[in-house]
Amino acid sequence: MPMKDILVHVDGGADSERRLRAAVALARRHEAAQTALFVIDTAYPFYSIDASFGYLGWSGAQPMLDELVAQARAAAARMGETFERLVASEGVAGAWRCVEGSTSEVVLWHAYHADLCVLGQEDPARATWPPDGLPLERVLFAAGRPILVIPFGGEFERTGTEILLGWKPGREPARAANDVLPLLAAARRVTVLTVSDAGSAPDSHQDASGIVRHLARHGVAATSREAVGGRGDEGTVLLAQAADLGADLLVIGAYGHSRTRELVLGGATRTILRHATLPVLMSH
Repeated sequence: MPMKDILVHVDGGADSERRLRAAVALARRHEAAQTALFVIDTAYPFYSIDASFGYLGWSGAQPMLDELVAQARAAAARMGETFERLVASEGVAGAWRCVEGSTSEVVLWHAYHADLCVLGQEDPARATWPPDGLPLERVLFAAGRPILVIPFGGEFERTGTEILLGWKPGREPARAANDVLPLLAAARRVTVLTVSDAGSAPDSHQDASGIVRHLARHGVAATSREAVGGRGDEGTVLLAQAADLGADLLVIGAYGHSRTRELVLGGATRTILRHATLPVLMSH
């Protein structure tokens, strides 16, 4: 299915404009419509710490929360103007959305209506608001849509010309490979990488020949590559191989495991999200 409807989440952070440019460039290459979403998060009370009285509740912190919301609205206005200029200059059909509510819930709801959702990598040096952080995990596990994660540093307006697809038989990698078919078909080079444990016996069911044949039937001339890594090192190996190949997009299936009533990131997925310096497309 062609990629014709792309959603990008932006906020007041310094990396938002870079993320926006990457998303619009992708929309231009695929002749897709581009929606930009800014959420003014008003769903969480703000608590301030006082040395004598402990925390001040909602009423004592209301002026501080009002100031945060005012700052967010000003940032939204600036980003909206940037978006309108960018889509006009690139000749892309664009829609700007500024919504108040819970960031995770609002982004998730809009992601249901998109072919691809573009989100930002969490910057560990940046304090996040709202307190639950960025909506990435919530959207990844609940939206049923592929997620493109743009690193917080660098420019990525050529994403998808050299693609590395991480592969092992399973639901998540199969979903990722098929979700990304429009990008694979437009790429200059596609490499399918399998990572095996050091010292393990060869397993014909684990190789990439089947997915390479499947991609060929969709007009994608992919080549296969193998790498060896220790158990638990798959994320590090994938990132190292992406750097070695000069890839500008890494595609993986995103794994999670249960923690009470929610899914949290698996080890390799978490490693890639924290340390990636290239865009990563994930499907769950």
